Amino acid sequence: ERKFEKEKILKLSIDDKIVYTVDLLPKVQLITSENEREKGIKKIETKPKEYEVRRDKFEDIIDLLDWQKIYQEVCYFKTQRGYWNLIFDIETLKEVLQSSEYKLLCSPEIFEPKSISDIKKLEDIAVLVIEKYLDLFYKKEWRKFETEELQYCKLSQSPPSSFFKDKQGYVVQIEKKNENLIENIKKLAQDLNKILDEENGLLPRIYFDRSLYVPILLESEKVDKISPPGLVKSEEK
Repeated sequence: ERKFEKEKILKLSIDDKIVYTVDLLPKVQLITSENEREKGIKKIETKPKEYEVRRDKFEDIIDLLDWQKIYQEVCYFKTQRGYWNLIFDIETLKEVLQSSEYKLLCSPEIFEPKSISDIKKLEDIAVLVIEKYLDLFYKKEWRKFETEELQYCKLSQSPPSSFFKDKQGYVVQIEKKNENLIENIKKLAQDLNKILDEENGLLPRIYFDRSLYVPILLESEKVDKISPPGLVKSEEK
């Protein structure tokens, strides 16, 4: 019952084991056809290797960026994701942009800004890079916290009928006019051994001894609704 977001104050830091890629390239499709009927169409997706930009490119333009705006956008992202216990400042975000292990796939010309709008594009890219790192960092620390709290125990061998105890079994809904069917299913529910051992056509089912739920009910025209849902034909197969 311990909650990561309530118990641990998590300070954003650089983890060099977090490696990721931010892909900003448009996918280019080259389509060729042999004749007017377009037989033998080939689609080729291209991603030139020369479009992989080194992260140190940001070092040259780091001070051109509006860091107050970037900080606010990353804070909004953090709030949306519910990462309430994560703290950071502008200097940490700058470190992420310059130090974290990521690949940036984009046109190199992006890092040669010639106007205010070009700088705004770079700010948007910076936000994407930082948000992706923040997301991966938080989830890694959250998993670490949960792993430390896990307690392992052996699954005990319980009788198949245990699934039906304490109202944890199936709920079967049938139209009231089918009184005979309702009565027979009520009798069947009173004797769990019959459900496991006999096939009488009342409730189509599968006995599969490696399942925790035994037996498994199948979808049936006789029954209007089963909760949890019965298996459909493909699942039965």
